[in-house]
Amino acid sequence: MECKGLSEEASEVLSDPIIFALLKDIRRRMTPQPLKIRADVELSCFEYDGIVSIKNAMHAAELVSTEDCTVKMSLVASPLYVLSTQTSDRQTGICIIDEAVKVLQVRLVSQWQDFC
Repeated sequence: MECKGLSEEASEVLSDPIIFALLKDIRRRMTPQPLKIRADVELSCFEYDGIVSIKNAMHAAELVSTEDCTVKMSLVASPLYVLSTQTSDRQTGICIIDEAVKVLQVRLVSQWQDFC
């Protein structure tokens, strides 16, 4: 295995498996760690089919996900829900979470107007 910048003495001391293991460890440590982005939202709907409306809105918010940035929604306590994603790009993650919150709002408001 050829390594640039490695002196002859070092290449004689270090065998190929050791060099490979060191390079593998260095690459693993140098990769950026994914960021976890989270948004807490409160959802409530007091209509007859309120729970169904909230479930539909939650599903629509999760559909905003991309290959790199998947949005997950979970229940913390009755009106409190959490939208979360893991990504290496902070701005993309924030934009995806913002879009999911907008989808939630639009879906719940449109379903509420359907009842009136």
